[in-house]
Amino acid sequence: MMLLIAGTVHGQDTMHINLQQIHRPCDTGVVRTVAPQILSVYRGRAVDTQLVVETFTDTVLVTLIDNGTIDGDTVTLVVNGHVAYSSIGLSDRLRYFRIGMVKGQRNQIIMYAENLGQMPPNTALMRIYHSGKTELIYASSDYNKSFGLILQHRNLFIPPFMSVIPDKRKGQNAAPLFTFTSF
Repeated sequence: MMLLIAGTVHGQDTMHINLQQIHRPCDTGVVRTVAPQILSVYRGRAVDTQLVVETFTDTVLVTLIDNGTIDGDTVTLVVNGHVAYSSIGLSDRLRYFRIGMVKGQRNQIIMYAENLGQMPPNTALMRIYHSGKTELIYASSDYNKSFGLILQHRNLFIPPFMSVIPDKRKGQNAAPLFTFTSF
């Protein structure tokens, strides 16, 4: 692939784009997808969507840990129809994943079983950290069905009459006070 370069060579404008760079997760480690796809079947397996969670944050933190006997379970996280993290070995150690939400849309996370370990099905304890909340979810996937979760992103709207303006009174040693004003 080509590297992103823009400039002038022998009097002519040039630009080369590295397509591999464009489709990689961003530097912060956050996986972002476009055009949410809510799936009822993924790779020939039914998606058992068990929960719909409302969130206001642009990025959620997902943790996974094996729920039960550590038996070599391996899963893939699919976000909005795209593989976000593949071949995740579940163990007694937490695994952390940052997932970017498509604003104002329903976002789907699927836990797809790559294997069944020594004792089927694949079970995981999943935590979703978002909007100052934590969701604790018991997820299970096997060769017939995959676990699914919907995160409904809501844009946080503050009407103009609720705009926050700092109060600049003198003599205040504490944190700045705020007043609400209308326009």
